[in-house]
Amino acid sequence: MIPADRTLRALPNGNYEVTPAWLQEQYRLMRWQAEEIRKLRGGDK
Repeated sequence: MIPADRTLRALPNGNYEVTPAWLQEQYRLMRWQAEEIRKLRGGDK
């Protein structure tokens, strides 16, 4: 896991900005999730 302080950057107006590290982590999680679903569906046969 990537530390939270590397994935979100606090902006002066109180909002947060997403960093490339956060996007990379989200993509990795989505890929993993898709793979798990594929395995489960394949195991039903």
